[in-house]
Amino acid sequence: VCTLEQSYGSCSGRSMRWHYDFVRDRCVQFTYSSCGGNANRFNTRRACIKFCMDPINRYAMQDFENEHIN
Repeated sequence: VCTLEQSYGSCSGRSMRWHYDFVRDRCVQFTYSSCGGNANRFNTRRACIKFCMDPINRYAMQDFENEHIN
């Protein structure tokens, strides 16, 4: 989830969401179209930080991704 690029979605709605920018190592707000897109989308900055920047989650995510690379 946290390594996916930001995706605005494919509809014409407009709602503010947060995504994790893997390159800049921070959560960034963006306008979401209200449908489509990907799972790198959080309702709040806090949820984004907790899921993608929390050290416990980060290490678990790295282990999971490494298993799928091999």
